[in-house]
Amino acid sequence: MRVLVVGGDGQVGSALVPVLRSAGHEVTTTSHRTPLPNGAHYLELVHPDPATAEGVDAVVLCAALTERSACEADPDRAQMINVTAPLTLAQPVLSRGGQVIFLSTSIVLGGDQPYLPIDAPYAPCDAYSRMKAEAEQRLLALSGAEERLAILRLVKVMDAEHGIIADWATAMNEGEPITPYVDLATAPITTNHVTAKISELLAPGSAGIHHLSGIEHSYADVAVALSEVMGWPKKMVRPVRGREINAIAASSPAHSSLAADPLVPLEVLIRLLARQLARRDQSA
Repeated sequence: MRVLVVGGDGQVGSALVPVLRSAGHEVTTTSHRTPLPNGAHYLELVHPDPATAEGVDAVVLCAALTERSACEADPDRAQMINVTAPLTLAQPVLSRGGQVIFLSTSIVLGGDQPYLPIDAPYAPCDAYSRMKAEAEQRLLALSGAEERLAILRLVKVMDAEHGIIADWATAMNEGEPITPYVDLATAPITTNHVTAKISELLAPGSAGIHHLSGIEHSYADVAVALSEVMGWPKKMVRPVRGREINAIAASSPAHSSLAADPLVPLEVLIRLLARQLARRDQSA
């Protein structure tokens, strides 16, 4: 299958490309960065060219503007990236009988309760989740979507190269403490879980909304469990109440999990993250 990964140099996209190629797919990618990553096609999502998706059997829409502050500071630009661009790229693919996979977020459902089911009502809580909810609904209304569009809602995706796990590991290597939030919920999964699910969704009959989620814990729970496996000093893990010191944390939903079968257990998450961190340390 000829697959286009939009955002092939992002956290999920960069992990997805080798998985799809190892499965025998012919994969092309897009990026807005300069210089372009090797083999990628330039695509600026503020002004997306639908011709980018010509000649492919499937498109995986990984790229998005995810920072809440950026979405709120420039909502017009964020709307183009998070709503208009996915529609522009998906419509011609669906119209000619191709498949589309769109990555979405758990917070389109809000988060007032844990483990929200697929049919829970939309309840976005910020600019980013409102845009993702709008994109979901407009994509589902496209011709061909019922048979060939898969929406994959994700919780927090963690890996050793990006975000909070990379930050924690760097701090520990430099002898600095980490301050995970004891009062902020997360139901994390790894990039391994996401790429495996996307690969499954490329099979026929996978249209519809799908959930990936871990079991809900606090960020402090994750940090403590990871530190035990990695052998980080206990005294360097210093949990804090994030809602009291961070405005974004204070406005975050009470829960972040989705109903999914299976749910990723914390011990599985920690084992995968520890392996990634070990490989990262070996290659440093």
